[in-house]
Amino acid sequence: MDSIQKYLNKPPKIARFLRRFFSREDELVILDIGACEALDSIKYSEMFPKARVLAFEPLPANVEKIRSNLVKYGHENIVVIPEALSETQGRATFFCSSGHPVGKANSLDWDYGNKSSSLLAPLGTKRTHPWLKFDEEIVVPVNTLKNVCMQHNVDSIDLIHMDVQGGELMVLKGAGDVIERIKLIWMEVEAIELYEGQPLKSEVGGFMRAHGFNLLVDTVGRVSGDQLWVSRSFYDGPRSGLRGVLERFRGL
Repeated sequence: MDSIQKYLNKPPKIARFLRRFFSREDELVILDIGACEALDSIKYSEMFPKARVLAFEPLPANVEKIRSNLVKYGHENIVVIPEALSETQGRATFFCSSGHPVGKANSLDWDYGNKSSSLLAPLGTKRTHPWLKFDEEIVVPVNTLKNVCMQHNVDSIDLIHMDVQGGELMVLKGAGDVIERIKLIWMEVEAIELYEGQPLKSEVGGFMRAHGFNLLVDTVGRVSGDQLWVSRSFYDGPRSGLRGVLERFRGL
C-alpha cells in the first residue's frame, strides 16, 4: 500500500548525487516545479535544512494538501507558490487528472490520480494508464521562471526538481538567461507523446545540451523516465566513480 509516510521515508532518488555536489549545511535554493503535495520538497528540506525551497503547484486541491503537509511535518523553509510555470505570464487552461488503478482506491493517505495534471491536453495517457481520467479543466495563474526569480530575489538555483507532464521546455524557455545560473535539473521526460504537443526525449536533450548541460542520469524507457542534467559551468569533471550510481538508476 502506497502512503505518504512510506514515500517520505525514502531518500530522494538523486540523493547520492546531491551529497556529491553539496553539503548538508549549504544554503541551497531548490525549486520543486509541479510539486503536487510537496512531498519531494519535504525530502529536500530534510536533506538540506538550510535550503530555501520553492514549491510550485497550481491545482487548488493539491495546494491545500501541501499546506496541510507543511503544518504536519513542520518545514518552515518551504514556500508555496500556487502557480504553474510556462513561457509566458498570465492565465491558462489546466487539465486536471483523477482516478485510481483497479483494486487501489484513493485514500486520505495516498491519491493516485492527482499527479498527472498538465497545461497540455492529454493524448496518449489512456494507452499507458487506462484508469487515469481528465474530467475537469480549470484556469490557473501562469508565471515564468525568470519573473518568479525576480519576484522572490533568487539569483541562482542549485537544483530544479521538475515533474510537469510534458511542460518541461515551456518552463525552461521561460527561464530566459536564468538558465545560465541553474546547476542541476532533475526532470521527468517522455519517449512517447502522452500530452498533446509535448517535447520528447530527443528534443529535450537537444535543448539541454545547447544550453550548457551534460546528462548524468537517464532512466527514460519505452514510455517515460527521469533525467538528471548538470550545468557544465558548475561541474564538467570526469565521470569516474559515477558508473555504479548510474547502473543503480537503471532499475528505478
